[in-house]
Amino acid sequence: MALPLTCIVTVTLDAFVNTIPPLPPVTVPVGVDLITDVPFPEDGGEVEIDLFPLLGVVDTITVPCPSVTTTSIDVSPTLTADLTITVTEAP
Repeated sequence: MALPLTCIVTVTLDAFVNTIPPLPPVTVPVGVDLITDVPFPEDGGEVEIDLFPLLGVVDTITVPCPSVTTTSIDVSPTLTADLTITVTEAP
């Protein structure tokens, strides 16, 4: 039986972007780590992260292991969260 592979994940909330047409988007820098160095199981070279406990959004994101990924997640119709997800192989 093979041991399950593990990746270490850090998710950083870089900014919230509020968009209310016709006004220009307003970016509020945040720079807060939502999770830091948390082990996640690797499945086929990727990890799946549930965003509900982090942002209250019923969504998941799948990222490769290892990688540094930036993405934007819609939190509401007018609010977007900009995230940086850092995934490294566990030692």
